[in-house]
Amino acid sequence: MRWRDAFFEAIQWLRHQWQGRIRHGVHSPFVFDLQTGILKDAAMVPLPEIERLRRDLLADNSKFDRLDFGAGSRSSSATSTRVNDFARKSLQSEHAARVLRGLADGIQARRVLELGTAFGITTAYLAYERPQRYVCTIEGDPLVAKKANEVWNNLGIASIESLVANFDDAIVDVIKGQPLFDLILVDGNHTYEATCRYWQSLKTHISAGGCIVFDDIYWSREMNDAWQFIQNDRDVSLTLDYFHWGVVFTFPRPQKEHYRLKLPTMAPRTRYY
Repeated sequence: MRWRDAFFEAIQWLRHQWQGRIRHGVHSPFVFDLQTGILKDAAMVPLPEIERLRRDLLADNSKFDRLDFGAGSRSSSATSTRVNDFARKSLQSEHAARVLRGLADGIQARRVLELGTAFGITTAYLAYERPQRYVCTIEGDPLVAKKANEVWNNLGIASIESLVANFDDAIVDVIKGQPLFDLILVDGNHTYEATCRYWQSLKTHISAGGCIVFDDIYWSREMNDAWQFIQNDRDVSLTLDYFHWGVVFTFPRPQKEHYRLKLPTMAPRTRYY
């Protein structure tokens, strides 16, 4: 039952608040520089052009027929839902979107794959003012993908390729014969089997120094079991646990390391008119 998962998530959140680090106890120079420099700087930079569009989505009370392909989706399972309800439940926060943009910049990502477009706000953060960065994003719902395209067109972003397809089918088509990706974001079917399957399919398609980000790693015990499975994989050298998502690196390191971290503090929100 979902209430049990919500209770599990709440307990894990309290644990994370107690054990999560900002910088103290981070011994890896790579992680320390990422946490206290690159991500901290990114968290301070607002993108009001994108946030105005988020505001518009959150104010849109119109209904549309939502197709939900993923067990454990954060969206409503009802056929009909409102744009603002879906936006509120599915979009990454401004804070998280800033940090993910910083992560992409920090690892100098030129090729990004995103599983789960939602309304394209995070996608926009990754691609906005980064014309040299190719972003391929996959969404199962054509109406959601259409709304995301409206967001990108409004921002004048031309470096995003949007695919409407089932994740498992699309992954095979996208990675087959393609260059490696520097950053992969996974926010899809929230089950143990699906998450582990995504990992097994994608882990060999990350460039040296690249990483995979898994969303909602504490959404349920099942998702957390999948996260632990990924952490224990022999190909994994470093994981960063930010509670809402986990970051996985596979580049060679002297020893495997796991860090439980808090997101760098975001600057006060700008009021977007």
